[in-house]
Amino acid sequence: PEIETIGGTRYYVVTRRTAFFPISRGTYTIGKAGVRYEVRELDPFSRDPFSLFGRDPFDVFGRRQGAAETKPIDIEVLPLPREGRPAEFSGAVGRFTISATASADEVMVGESLTLSVRVRGQGNLKSIGEIPVPEIKDFRVFAPKARETINVDGRVVGGEKVFDLVLVPQRPGNYTLEGFDFSYFDPGKESYVVATADPVRLEVVPADQFFAGQSGDAGLESRIARQDIRYVKRGGIKRDGLTLSLGGGMGALVRYLPVVVVVAGIVLSLQRRRSATSGRARRRQALKRTARDLRAAERMLSEGAGAGDVSGRIARAIKTYIAARARVGESVVDEGFIASLAQASPERRSEIAGLISDLDRIRFAPVSAGPEELTQIIEQSRTLLSAVDREWK
Repeated sequence: PEIETIGGTRYYVVTRRTAFFPISRGTYTIGKAGVRYEVRELDPFSRDPFSLFGRDPFDVFGRRQGAAETKPIDIEVLPLPREGRPAEFSGAVGRFTISATASADEVMVGESLTLSVRVRGQGNLKSIGEIPVPEIKDFRVFAPKARETINVDGRVVGGEKVFDLVLVPQRPGNYTLEGFDFSYFDPGKESYVVATADPVRLEVVPADQFFAGQSGDAGLESRIARQDIRYVKRGGIKRDGLTLSLGGGMGALVRYLPVVVVVAGIVLSLQRRRSATSGRARRRQALKRTARDLRAAERMLSEGAGAGDVSGRIARAIKTYIAARARVGESVVDEGFIASLAQASPERRSEIAGLISDLDRIRFAPVSAGPEELTQIIEQSRTLLSAVDREWK
């Protein structure tokens, strides 16, 4: 409280400020504000002979109660102009700025990052709804989660409202994220203003680039590529007289032709057997690793791990199996790859894509999944992968 002298009397002054934000046009009245009080007054010569009874005889002060009220305040609320109103205007009035920042400027394919869009300024932040999110090509975008901070500086109310978008890149490359705008009405300028955030630049790199030389699907892909490469050695052909005599070239061909045919048959048979054995080995390896990842997800769930970590491990198990069977890197396995997977039926492809989408939503979006739901998803993954393994062409 402050001390103020009014009419020769000193008073304690307490100021309480309240911010009002009108939400519709018209004339409104802010009603009376009041306070009840009790004051002590010196009254040693009271005319009431019984005034000393019922109170402390040594208390020479009397008490007087009263009430003080303010006058009502009439306020006229003007309508917002229609002329020049942007299509995306949502009703924000004040002075604001907008900015966008990413949690990282370099990210791997399939790895999530957070893009924070901040609206700062003076005005009623609670009236700001969802900001328009532009189309971001080659990224999966999950619904933003808003958080706000209200500040009061003297007679000004403001602060910032932050929208956190979770982005998951699907393709490598250099990207520029732009198009984040915020429209508001500036009462000082008496006009609409469109604030634009500066572009955010990101580099998305393949996941295999980070795991070069390590074991895993990237290593598996490179090993398979090396196995499939056969070098053709060029050399000269030695010619002789090509006579039919036993010492000539044709004679040697006639003598050794049966041996060549037998050796070629043996080599072809060994190659076919090796190819079949390699396919079975890849299948067994894929099934073992998938089962191991799903058991790890169950163990994480029993130990109280978060839903995001558990769902990420389940998604990894599914993508690892498909990558090993299709002989590609795990980073290649996305919605587009699954949709074009010829080894699985359209029904299975749809089920796989839907399951991965649900897991990504639990992992990246601001939603929660309980232990029972995650347990059901683990069992669903086992059943689905078993069906895919049986039908794999």
